[in-house]
Amino acid sequence: MTGFDHRWEAIHESRRWGQTPNEHLVRFIKRNRDKLGNDALDVGCGAGAQSFFLEDCGFQVIGIDGSLSAILDCNERRRPLMTFLCLDACSLTMGDNLFDLVVDVCCLQHILDPSHITAINEINRVLKPGGSFFSVTAKWDHSTHIADTPMRMMRRNEIDPLYKGCGFATSSIDMSNFSDRNGAAWISHWIIQAKKVV
Repeated sequence: MTGFDHRWEAIHESRRWGQTPNEHLVRFIKRNRDKLGNDALDVGCGAGAQSFFLEDCGFQVIGIDGSLSAILDCNERRRPLMTFLCLDACSLTMGDNLFDLVVDVCCLQHILDPSHITAINEINRVLKPGGSFFSVTAKWDHSTHIADTPMRMMRRNEIDPLYKGCGFATSSIDMSNFSDRNGAAWISHWIIQAKKVV
């Protein structure tokens, strides 16, 4: 089973997509850094914006992406506490209970049903018991976007059953809505915080 949307290889091959860390992730880390441990996994790391931010905050980071171009670019810029691997989110070839924190900034929204369930189960597997999962993912009212069109969008009533079914307890579900390109698109995300159930 694969979750990687191969359109992203062409995007990452042509340019460095996403160079600024997500503001919601920044806020989450700044508010909770002392409770989040040291080992972090960035799922769908792309150009590495989240990974480099996490390393700046003292985490040892592994970033994964299905795009080889993105991973090669990140590896050219990586720092000592960072590793970048070309992996599919649905098949994390690493051991169990390794990470204190897993971050998904707009990766899982590009994985079709039911493969996204496999990806979330894999995230649960590699998290330590009680570990944190932070996800920014498309809401049902997210507009189409020229390059970044989510393949899967969720309604509020879908979130808790999905996460519970994959071994998580959600601790916070917020939303972010804004227009982009002078109103040409509506960007709408869920901001989800969850913990692996022990």
